[in-house]
Amino acid sequence: MKKQEIKRDIIREKIINFLNYLIDNSKNVWLAVIIIVALIFLSTYLSNQNNKKLADSNLKMGLLLNKSIANNSSDSVLVKEYKKSLNESISQSDYNQSFIYLLSNAFENENYEYLKNLLSDNKFNSEDEMLNAFILRLKAEFLYIDNLSKSSKIFLESIELVPSYDLKIQWSTDLINIYIDNSNINEANNVLEFLKNQIDSDVNLSNSEENNLKFIESKLEYLSN
Repeated sequence: MKKQEIKRDIIREKIINFLNYLIDNSKNVWLAVIIIVALIFLSTYLSNQNNKKLADSNLKMGLLLNKSIANNSSDSVLVKEYKKSLNESISQSDYNQSFIYLLSNAFENENYEYLKNLLSDNKFNSEDEMLNAFILRLKAEFLYIDNLSKSSKIFLESIELVPSYDLKIQWSTDLINIYIDNSNINEANNVLEFLKNQIDSDVNLSNSEENNLKFIESKLEYLSN
């Protein structure tokens, strides 16, 4: 018998054995097939449901943002809707937008208790340095106002993180003034040095930034003498 014929016989035998196995174990085979099909169907269904929820969430957020921009709703109505969105948001982006709106609204309307609650308990997560710096600044001012050491530490983190040199100078000036009000000129000078280290030597500051920096330097120099 030729090798090719032997090979064909082996393949034929394997096919026959496989078919016999299917016949002998038909119940188990069909059960496995049904389970696999059911899992595929369930996975597809859950994925579609999740996509639908995400689309609905994005649609609601889009409509809510349009209301905010067009100012077609009263402030209290928007706050109520954003609070609802904060609890129901599917995507991190929707949550962040609701959180920032409520945070800004609470700050603008001097609703400081709610502001503290938002800062203390939230799921905000973003790679936006400006937003993260803004939230750190608020934490320093409102959560740890009675703890100057803790507050200043977070304040410095916000100054380091914020990408704007104008804000670095402005926020540093605010912290320096806090130390001045507490008669702590040494720490105020330390903040000034920290600020200078944040400004790259090859950066050309704007006229307003230069003037603000020179003003706080002169002020501290005067108070130090």
